[in-house]
Amino acid sequence: MVTVTGLSLFPNSTITELLLVDDWGVVLVNGTFWNMAASAESYLVDIAEIPKEQFFVLLRGQDGTGAVFQRLSPTMISSSSLKITAQDQEVVRSGEEFNVTFTLRLDGPPSTYNLTVRDDHKFTHGIRNSRVTVGGNVTVDGMAHFFVPNGTRPGTSITITIEALSPDTGDFNYEMMQLTVMEQVVDLISPNCTITHLVKPCPFHPGTNCSAETWQLGALLSDLGTGIVRVYSRLGNGTLETREVEMNMTAANYSASCCFPEVELIAVDGAGNVGKCSVGVGLPSPPQTSPTPQTSPSPQTSPKPRRLPPSRRLPPSRRLPPSRRLPPFRRLPPFRRLPAPRILPDSAPSPASSEPRKTSGADSS
Repeated sequence: MVTVTGLSLFPNSTITELLLVDDWGVVLVNGTFWNMAASAESYLVDIAEIPKEQFFVLLRGQDGTGAVFQRLSPTMISSSSLKITAQDQEVVRSGEEFNVTFTLRLDGPPSTYNLTVRDDHKFTHGIRNSRVTVGGNVTVDGMAHFFVPNGTRPGTSITITIEALSPDTGDFNYEMMQLTVMEQVVDLISPNCTITHLVKPCPFHPGTNCSAETWQLGALLSDLGTGIVRVYSRLGNGTLETREVEMNMTAANYSASCCFPEVELIAVDGAGNVGKCSVGVGLPSPPQTSPTPQTSPSPQTSPKPRRLPPSRRLPPSRRLPPSRRLPPFRRLPPFRRLPAPRILPDSAPSPASSEPRKTSGADSS
Protein backbone atom coordinates (compact mmCIF):
# COMPACT_ATOMS: atom_id res chain seq x y z
CA MET A 1 0.00 0.00 0.00
CA VAL A 2 1.29 3.44 -0.96
CA THR A 3 0.04 6.58 0.78
CA VAL A 4 0.50 10.01 -0.84
CA THR A 5 -0.03 12.69 1.79
CA GLY A 6 -1.99 15.73 0.58
CA LEU A 7 -3.25 14.11 -2.60
CA SER A 8 -6.86 14.56 -1.51
CA LEU A 9 -6.37 18.37 -1.59
CA PHE A 10 -6.16 18.25 -5.38
CA PRO A 11 -9.40 16.97 -6.91
CA ASN A 12 -9.24 14.67 -9.94
CA SER A 13 -5.60 13.79 -9.19
CA THR A 14 -4.41 10.36 -10.29
CA ILE A 15 -1.41 8.15 -9.73
CA THR A 16 -0.04 6.62 -12.92
CA GLU A 17 3.24 4.87 -12.04
CA LEU A 18 5.11 3.40 -9.11
CA LEU A 19 8.69 2.38 -9.90
CA LEU A 20 11.57 0.90 -7.95
CA VAL A 21 14.76 2.55 -9.22
CA ASP A 22 18.44 2.32 -8.29
CA ASP A 23 20.64 5.28 -7.36
CA TRP A 24 21.22 6.00 -11.08
CA GLY A 25 17.51 6.16 -11.84
CA VAL A 26 17.42 2.84 -13.68
CA VAL A 27 14.05 1.15 -13.31
CA LEU A 28 14.35 -2.18 -11.49
CA VAL A 29 10.67 -3.10 -11.00
CA ASN A 30 7.46 -1.58 -12.33
CA GLY A 31 4.53 -1.83 -9.92
CA THR A 32 0.98 -2.65 -10.98
CA PHE A 33 -1.91 -0.61 -9.57
CA TRP A 34 -5.12 -2.26 -8.53
CA ASN A 35 -8.33 -0.94 -10.02
CA MET A 36 -9.64 0.31 -6.68
CA ALA A 37 -7.97 2.83 -4.37
CA ALA A 38 -7.91 1.96 -0.67
CA SER A 39 -8.74 5.58 0.27
CA ALA A 40 -8.45 9.09 -1.10
CA GLU A 41 -4.70 9.12 -0.45
CA SER A 42 -3.81 5.41 -0.43
CA TYR A 43 -3.39 3.00 -3.32
CA LEU A 44 -2.82 -0.71 -3.50
CA VAL A 45 0.20 -1.63 -5.63
CA ASP A 46 1.37 -5.12 -6.56
CA ILE A 47 5.16 -5.57 -6.61
CA ALA A 48 5.98 -8.87 -8.35
CA GLU A 49 9.46 -9.21 -6.83
CA ILE A 50 11.60 -7.16 -4.50
CA PRO A 51 15.01 -6.51 -6.14
CA LYS A 52 18.15 -7.63 -4.39
CA GLU A 53 19.83 -4.29 -5.06
CA GLN A 54 19.18 -1.17 -2.99
CA PHE A 55 16.43 0.98 -4.47
CA PHE A 56 14.28 4.11 -4.18
CA VAL A 57 10.52 4.30 -4.60
CA LEU A 58 9.53 6.65 -7.43
CA LEU A 59 5.88 7.76 -7.75
CA ARG A 60 4.43 9.59 -10.77
CA GLY A 61 0.99 11.02 -11.43
CA GLN A 62 -1.12 13.96 -12.64
CA ASP A 63 -2.88 16.61 -10.63
CA GLY A 64 -6.30 18.05 -11.38
CA THR A 65 -4.89 20.48 -14.00
CA GLY A 66 -3.12 17.71 -15.94
CA ALA A 67 0.35 18.66 -14.71
CA VAL A 68 2.71 15.74 -14.17
CA PHE A 69 4.31 15.33 -10.77
CA GLN A 70 6.62 12.78 -9.17
CA ARG A 71 7.79 11.94 -5.69
CA LEU A 72 10.92 10.04 -4.62
CA SER A 73 11.37 8.29 -1.28
CA PRO A 74 13.95 10.11 0.87
CA THR A 75 15.79 6.94 1.90
CA MET A 76 17.21 4.03 -0.04
CA ILE A 77 15.65 0.67 0.71
CA SER A 78 17.43 -2.66 0.64
CA SER A 79 15.90 -6.11 0.71
CA SER A 80 16.97 -8.83 3.12
CA SER A 81 17.78 -12.44 2.28
CA LEU A 82 16.50 -13.50 5.70
CA LYS A 83 12.81 -14.12 6.30
CA ILE A 84 11.37 -14.06 9.83
CA THR A 85 7.91 -15.50 10.49
CA ALA A 86 6.27 -15.33 13.94
CA GLN A 87 3.36 -17.50 15.03
CA ASP A 88 -0.13 -16.06 15.16
CA GLN A 89 -1.16 -15.11 18.68
CA GLU A 90 -3.78 -12.49 19.41
CA VAL A 91 -4.40 -12.30 23.15
CA VAL A 92 -2.55 -12.86 26.43
CA ARG A 93 -3.73 -12.64 30.03
CA SER A 94 -2.36 -10.73 32.98
CA GLY A 95 -0.42 -12.75 35.52
CA GLU A 96 0.60 -15.39 32.96
CA GLU A 97 3.75 -16.34 31.11
CA PHE A 98 3.64 -16.89 27.37
CA ASN A 99 6.05 -17.74 24.57
CA VAL A 100 6.33 -16.45 21.04
CA THR A 101 7.84 -18.88 18.54
CA PHE A 102 9.27 -17.79 15.22
CA THR A 103 11.21 -19.25 12.30
CA LEU A 104 14.14 -17.93 10.28
CA ARG A 105 14.90 -18.90 6.68
CA LEU A 106 17.77 -17.64 4.53
CA ASP A 107 17.88 -17.96 0.75
CA GLY A 108 21.60 -18.15 0.14
CA PRO A 109 24.85 -19.35 1.69
CA PRO A 110 24.93 -19.93 5.46
CA SER A 111 25.40 -16.89 7.66
CA THR A 112 25.36 -16.17 11.41
CA TYR A 113 22.77 -13.80 12.87
CA ASN A 114 22.44 -12.14 16.27
CA LEU A 115 18.85 -12.16 17.53
CA THR A 116 17.21 -9.63 19.85
CA VAL A 117 13.62 -9.42 21.10
CA ARG A 118 12.01 -6.41 22.75
CA ASP A 119 8.57 -4.98 23.50
CA ASP A 120 7.20 -1.59 24.42
CA HIS A 121 6.17 -2.64 27.97
CA LYS A 122 9.35 -4.44 29.02
CA PHE A 123 7.56 -7.77 29.44
CA THR A 124 10.39 -9.63 27.67
CA HIS A 125 12.17 -12.25 29.79
CA GLY A 126 14.72 -13.46 27.26
CA ILE A 127 15.26 -15.47 24.12
CA ARG A 128 16.21 -19.13 23.81
CA ASN A 129 19.06 -18.72 21.27
CA SER A 130 20.51 -15.26 20.73
CA ARG A 131 22.96 -16.39 18.02
CA VAL A 132 22.03 -18.78 15.21
CA THR A 133 23.45 -19.89 11.88
CA VAL A 134 20.98 -19.93 9.00
CA GLY A 135 21.39 -20.88 5.34
CA GLY A 136 20.98 -23.47 2.66
CA ASN A 137 17.16 -23.16 2.64
CA VAL A 138 17.07 -24.72 6.13
CA THR A 139 14.52 -23.35 8.63
CA VAL A 140 15.73 -22.49 12.14
CA ASP A 141 13.26 -22.17 15.04
CA GLY A 142 13.46 -19.58 17.80
CA MET A 143 11.48 -18.78 20.94
CA ALA A 144 11.09 -15.66 23.08
CA HIS A 145 9.74 -15.66 26.66
CA PHE A 146 7.41 -13.03 28.17
CA PHE A 147 5.52 -12.41 31.41
CA VAL A 148 2.53 -10.11 31.84
CA PRO A 149 2.45 -8.86 35.46
CA ASN A 150 -0.70 -9.05 37.56
CA GLY A 151 -2.76 -5.91 37.43
CA THR A 152 -1.98 -5.14 33.80
CA ARG A 153 -4.98 -3.29 32.47
CA PRO A 154 -7.20 -5.34 30.12
CA GLY A 155 -7.04 -4.04 26.59
CA THR A 156 -3.37 -3.08 26.83
CA SER A 157 -1.65 -3.51 23.46
CA ILE A 158 1.84 -5.04 23.39
CA THR A 159 4.10 -4.51 20.38
CA ILE A 160 6.84 -7.14 20.07
CA THR A 161 9.80 -6.74 17.71
CA ILE A 162 12.13 -9.58 16.71
CA GLU A 163 15.37 -8.42 15.06
CA ALA A 164 18.12 -10.36 13.28
CA LEU A 165 21.47 -8.86 12.25
CA SER A 166 24.38 -10.61 10.54
CA PRO A 167 27.74 -9.13 11.66
CA ASP A 168 29.43 -10.77 8.66
CA THR A 169 27.27 -9.50 5.78
CA GLY A 170 25.39 -6.64 7.45
CA ASP A 171 22.07 -8.21 6.43
CA PHE A 172 19.23 -7.10 8.70
CA ASN A 173 15.55 -7.92 9.03
CA TYR A 174 12.83 -7.76 11.66
CA GLU A 175 9.31 -8.96 12.44
CA MET A 176 6.67 -7.10 14.45
CA MET A 177 3.52 -8.41 16.09
CA GLN A 178 0.87 -6.98 18.40
CA LEU A 179 -0.87 -8.72 21.29
CA THR A 180 -3.75 -7.61 23.48
CA VAL A 181 -3.98 -8.21 27.23
CA MET A 182 -7.28 -9.75 28.31
CA GLU A 183 -8.85 -9.89 31.73
CA GLN A 184 -7.97 -12.92 33.82
CA VAL A 185 -11.14 -15.01 33.81
CA VAL A 186 -11.45 -18.61 34.88
CA ASP A 187 -13.77 -20.16 32.30
CA LEU A 188 -13.35 -23.87 31.66
CA ILE A 189 -16.79 -24.60 30.20
CA SER A 190 -17.04 -25.06 26.44
CA PRO A 191 -19.94 -23.57 24.47
CA ASN A 192 -22.99 -25.75 23.93
CA CYS A 193 -24.30 -26.56 20.45
CA THR A 194 -27.83 -27.88 19.87
CA ILE A 195 -29.34 -28.82 16.51
CA THR A 196 -32.80 -27.22 16.20
CA HIS A 197 -33.81 -28.45 12.77
CA LEU A 198 -32.34 -30.44 9.90
CA VAL A 199 -33.81 -30.47 6.42
CA LYS A 200 -32.08 -32.90 4.13
CA PRO A 201 -33.89 -33.29 0.80
CA CYS A 202 -31.04 -35.17 -0.75
CA PRO A 203 -32.72 -38.22 -2.32
CA PHE A 204 -30.95 -39.56 -5.31
CA HIS A 205 -32.89 -39.64 -8.54
CA PRO A 206 -31.52 -41.20 -11.73
CA GLY A 207 -29.94 -38.48 -13.85
CA THR A 208 -29.90 -35.90 -11.01
CA ASN A 209 -26.71 -34.00 -10.22
CA CYS A 210 -25.92 -33.69 -6.49
CA SER A 211 -25.12 -29.98 -6.96
CA ALA A 212 -28.77 -29.35 -7.84
CA GLU A 213 -29.94 -30.48 -4.38
CA THR A 214 -29.34 -28.64 -1.10
CA TRP A 215 -29.80 -29.38 2.58
CA GLN A 216 -30.23 -27.05 5.54
CA LEU A 217 -29.29 -27.03 9.19
CA GLY A 218 -30.32 -24.90 12.14
CA ALA A 219 -28.44 -24.76 15.45
CA LEU A 220 -28.46 -22.83 18.70
CA LEU A 221 -25.09 -22.07 20.32
CA SER A 222 -24.85 -20.84 23.89
CA ASP A 223 -22.18 -20.20 26.51
CA LEU A 224 -22.56 -19.61 30.23
CA GLY A 225 -19.12 -18.09 30.80
CA THR A 226 -17.36 -15.39 28.84
CA GLY A 227 -19.77 -15.58 25.90
CA ILE A 228 -19.40 -16.66 22.28
CA VAL A 229 -17.03 -14.51 20.27
CA ARG A 230 -16.76 -16.50 17.05
CA VAL A 231 -18.81 -19.03 15.08
CA TYR A 232 -17.55 -20.69 11.90
CA SER A 233 -18.01 -23.87 9.87
CA ARG A 234 -15.54 -26.54 8.89
CA LEU A 235 -15.48 -29.53 6.50
CA GLY A 236 -18.39 -28.23 4.44
CA ASN A 237 -18.49 -25.77 1.56
CA GLY A 238 -21.83 -24.12 2.27
CA THR A 239 -23.19 -20.81 3.56
CA LEU A 240 -23.31 -19.99 7.27
CA GLU A 241 -25.46 -17.20 8.72
CA THR A 242 -25.43 -16.28 12.42
CA ARG A 243 -27.41 -13.86 14.57
CA GLU A 244 -27.45 -13.15 18.28
CA VAL A 245 -30.85 -13.98 19.72
CA GLU A 246 -30.03 -13.01 23.30
CA MET A 247 -27.07 -12.55 25.58
CA ASN A 248 -24.57 -15.42 25.26
CA MET A 249 -26.80 -17.19 22.73
CA THR A 250 -26.34 -17.31 18.95
CA ALA A 251 -28.55 -18.87 16.28
CA ALA A 252 -26.85 -20.38 13.20
CA ASN A 253 -28.33 -21.40 9.85
CA TYR A 254 -26.26 -23.44 7.42
CA SER A 255 -27.08 -24.59 3.88
CA ALA A 256 -24.95 -26.54 1.45
CA SER A 257 -25.07 -28.60 -1.69
CA CYS A 258 -25.73 -32.30 -1.38
CA CYS A 259 -22.27 -32.78 -2.84
CA PHE A 260 -20.96 -31.65 0.60
CA PRO A 261 -23.02 -33.70 3.06
CA GLU A 262 -20.93 -33.05 6.20
CA VAL A 263 -20.22 -30.00 8.32
CA GLU A 264 -18.92 -29.00 11.75
CA LEU A 265 -20.20 -25.84 13.43
CA ILE A 266 -17.50 -24.44 15.74
CA ALA A 267 -18.21 -21.98 18.55
CA VAL A 268 -15.40 -20.25 20.47
CA ASP A 269 -15.95 -18.31 23.69
CA GLY A 270 -13.92 -15.46 25.11
CA ALA A 271 -11.71 -17.84 27.12
CA GLY A 272 -10.75 -19.89 24.07
CA ASN A 273 -12.97 -22.87 24.88
CA VAL A 274 -14.39 -24.62 21.83
CA GLY A 275 -17.72 -26.38 21.31
CA LYS A 276 -18.96 -27.97 18.11
CA CYS A 277 -21.80 -29.77 16.36
CA SER A 278 -20.98 -32.45 13.79
CA VAL A 279 -23.66 -33.26 11.25
CA GLY A 280 -23.64 -35.55 8.24
CA VAL A 281 -26.60 -36.28 5.99
CA GLY A 282 -24.88 -39.11 4.12
CA LEU A 283 -23.50 -39.24 0.65
CA PRO A 284 -26.06 -39.74 -2.13
CA SER A 285 -25.61 -43.09 -3.73
CA PRO A 286 -27.03 -44.38 -7.02
CA PRO A 287 -30.01 -46.74 -6.77
CA GLN A 288 -28.99 -50.27 -6.26
CA THR A 289 -30.65 -52.60 -8.74
CA SER A 290 -31.55 -55.77 -6.99
CA PRO A 291 -29.72 -58.59 -8.66
CA THR A 292 -31.74 -61.36 -10.17
CA PRO A 293 -31.81 -64.19 -7.72
CA GLN A 294 -29.76 -67.04 -8.85
CA THR A 295 -30.66 -70.45 -7.63
CA SER A 296 -27.54 -71.86 -6.30
CA PRO A 297 -27.31 -75.60 -6.44
CA SER A 298 -28.23 -77.12 -3.18
CA PRO A 299 -25.24 -78.38 -1.39
CA GLN A 300 -24.66 -81.98 -2.21
CA THR A 301 -24.63 -83.97 0.90
CA SER A 302 -22.37 -86.88 0.80
CA PRO A 303 -24.34 -90.15 1.12
CA LYS A 304 -24.29 -91.75 4.46
CA PRO A 305 -22.03 -94.71 4.58
CA ARG A 306 -24.01 -97.88 4.06
CA ARG A 307 -23.89 -100.05 7.03
CA LEU A 308 -22.69 -103.40 6.14
CA PRO A 309 -24.70 -106.32 7.44
CA PRO A 310 -23.22 -107.93 10.44
CA SER A 311 -20.63 -110.41 9.45
CA ARG A 312 -22.01 -113.82 9.12
CA ARG A 313 -20.78 -116.00 11.81
CA LEU A 314 -19.10 -119.05 10.47
CA PRO A 315 -20.59 -122.27 11.65
CA PRO A 316 -18.63 -124.08 14.28
CA SER A 317 -16.16 -126.60 12.98
CA ARG A 318 -17.74 -129.85 12.35
CA ARG A 319 -16.46 -132.59 14.53
CA LEU A 320 -15.43 -135.70 12.70
CA PRO A 321 -17.36 -138.83 13.49
CA PRO A 322 -15.76 -141.25 15.93
CA SER A 323 -15.18 -143.80 13.23
CA ARG A 324 -12.73 -141.54 11.46
CA ARG A 325 -10.66 -140.71 14.48
CA LEU A 326 -6.97 -141.62 14.36
CA PRO A 327 -5.83 -144.50 16.56
CA PRO A 328 -3.89 -143.56 19.68
CA PHE A 329 -0.06 -143.74 19.67
CA ARG A 330 1.46 -147.18 20.18
CA ARG A 331 3.80 -147.35 23.14
CA LEU A 332 7.24 -148.82 22.29
CA PRO A 333 8.84 -151.43 24.60
CA PRO A 334 11.48 -150.08 27.04
CA PHE A 335 15.17 -150.09 26.00
CA ARG A 336 17.08 -153.23 26.78
CA ARG A 337 20.11 -152.57 28.99
CA LEU A 338 23.46 -153.86 27.60
CA PRO A 339 25.91 -155.84 29.84
CA ALA A 340 28.82 -153.89 31.43
CA PRO A 341 32.20 -154.12 29.57
CA ARG A 342 34.85 -156.62 30.90
CA ILE A 343 38.09 -155.21 32.27
CA LEU A 344 41.26 -157.10 31.04
CA PRO A 345 44.16 -157.84 33.41
CA ASP A 346 47.41 -155.71 33.23
CA SER A 347 49.72 -158.63 32.23
CA ALA A 348 47.95 -159.28 29.16
CA PRO A 349 49.49 -157.38 26.31
CA SER A 350 47.30 -154.85 24.63
CA PRO A 351 46.70 -155.26 21.00
CA ALA A 352 48.70 -152.04 20.36
CA SER A 353 51.81 -153.48 22.16
CA SER A 354 52.00 -156.66 20.13
CA GLU A 355 53.96 -154.79 17.50
CA PRO A 356 57.67 -154.33 18.17
CA ARG A 357 58.55 -150.74 19.29
CA LYS A 358 60.87 -148.85 17.05
CA THR A 359 63.66 -147.03 18.78
CA SER A 360 66.00 -144.38 17.43
CA GLY A 361 69.70 -144.53 17.67
CA ALA A 362 69.69 -141.85 20.29
CA ASP A 363 68.00 -144.19 22.70
CA SER A 364 70.72 -146.97 22.58
CA SER A 365 73.37 -146.60 25.07
